Amino acid sequence: MLSPELWEDLLVDHGFVVEQLETLNAPEDDNPVSCRLFHARRRARVTSRPRAT
Repeated sequence: MLSPELWEDLLVDHGFVVEQLETLNAPEDDNPVSCRLFHARRRARVTSRPRAT
């Protein structure tokens, strides 16, 4: 099983910034389902070269 920290590292390695992590659990006490929702965005690209016309 991949931990939330490992998922965050994978996202960062692929150019994302993780802004928030939510854990969503099933509403029933006898249901073991739990999901994680990562709020992530791509890093802004900054280049030093002007674009060609």
